[in-house]
Amino acid sequence: MAASVLEGNKRPRPLPVTANDGMLLPTELLSEVLLRFPADELCRLRLVCRSWRSLTYDPVFTNAHTARHPLVAGVHGPSGEIRFMDLSGNVLKQIRVSEDCSCLHLSSQLDMVCISESRDGKEAHARVLNTATGAVTVLPGDVPAGHDNVDRVGACMFVLGHVPCTGELKVLRIHLRIGYDDIYASRGFLNLTCDIMTLVDNGDDDGGRWRVKPRPLYNVWSLNGDDAVVNEIAYFLIREDHHFDGYSTRIQPGTIASFDLAAEEWRSAMIKGPPSIYLYDIYDDEKIRLAGLDGCLVTVLHNDRDCSVDLWFLVDLDSCIWTKRYSLQCSYGLGHLHFSTPYPLLVLDDGRVVVEDESALKAYDTRTRTWEHLASVKDCLYVHKHEGSLLHSGSSKVGPA
Repeated sequence: MAASVLEGNKRPRPLPVTANDGMLLPTELLSEVLLRFPADELCRLRLVCRSWRSLTYDPVFTNAHTARHPLVAGVHGPSGEIRFMDLSGNVLKQIRVSEDCSCLHLSSQLDMVCISESRDGKEAHARVLNTATGAVTVLPGDVPAGHDNVDRVGACMFVLGHVPCTGELKVLRIHLRIGYDDIYASRGFLNLTCDIMTLVDNGDDDGGRWRVKPRPLYNVWSLNGDDAVVNEIAYFLIREDHHFDGYSTRIQPGTIASFDLAAEEWRSAMIKGPPSIYLYDIYDDEKIRLAGLDGCLVTVLHNDRDCSVDLWFLVDLDSCIWTKRYSLQCSYGLGHLHFSTPYPLLVLDDGRVVVEDESALKAYDTRTRTWEHLASVKDCLYVHKHEGSLLHSGSSKVGPA
C-alpha cells in the first residue's frame, strides 16, 4: 500500500491552469500554428482569448495569412451572392448583393468590390461591397452636367481603383451614350463619356458625387473584362468600332489605353502590346485579355500557332517593354485540343499559375508543363483573386454556404 502511494506521488502533476490569457506558447510559435488554419476557422478561434483575437487582427499576421491562403471571389448567378472561396472551392464567406439583377462587370481593390448591374435590361448601376463589414452601398446614378453631344444614356462600365499614395478608393464610370447628328435623328452614333467618384469611409459614398472628366481618348468600351487596375493606373484594351464618333478605326490589336487615377486624367500615349501579337499576326481581339499579376500589367495572349496562352508582363510603362514570363500549354482532352483562353488569377510561391477556365480553377506547373484541376466554380461569374483578407471581417457572416 505504501509503495503504491509513493509511486503515485512520483507521477507528474498536470500544469496548473493560470490566468495567462491563452499565451502558453511563444508568440512566434503561436502565430505559426494559427497561420495553418483557414480564415473561417480562425474567426471562430478568436473567441478563445483576447491575445488570440489581438494576434489574428494584427496587420502583419493578416498579410501573412492572405499570402498563405489565397482566395478567389465571384458572383454566384443563381443566388445573387458574392462568394469567397479557397483554391479547393470551399465557400468561406458569402454576401448577398441583390436580387433579379444581371451582373455586367466586377472589379475589386483591397477589401472592396464594385459590381456593375443591370435590372430588367435598364441602365446599369453600381454597388460597392465592403467585404470586411458586409455593407453594400448603391452608388448614385445621376448624370452630372457637362457632358455634351449626347441624347440618351446606354450602358455603363465601372472600374474600382486604389491610389496607394493617398489611400483613396475611386470608381471610374464610363458611359456608353447614343447621340444623333441632327434634330431629325436621321443618323445615330455612339459616344463615350467619363466620370469619377472618390469613395469615403471605405465604401460609404456619404454624399460623394460624380465629377466630370474628359472623354476617353480612344474607344475603350467593353463589358468583357478587358481592363485591369495595377497600382493607380487603370488599363483598357482599345477596340475598333466604326459606330463610335471621333475614334480612329486604325488601331492595332492589343493596343492599350490608360487612366491615371491619382491625376484623374487619361494618359495621352497609347501602350503598344507585346511583340508576339504582331509577329504572329493576331488580329482577333477575343484572343487578347488584360490581367494584373504580381504588381504588373499582364497581356494574356492566346497563341494558336503553338496552342499556348502566353503571359506578357509590362516591366516598363514609359518605354512599353514587355517580357514573357509564362507560357501555358493548352491541354488535350477527348481527342481534341482545348481552345478556350484560361484567365490567370495568381502565381503561387511554387511557381504554379492558377487560372479560371471553363468554370473551374486549374493550376499549371511551368516546370512539368502539366495541368491540375483544383475545384469547380460552376455558376460563378467574373471569378478573380480577392486581394483583401476575410480576417478583417466584422459582423458579416463567415462560414460555409
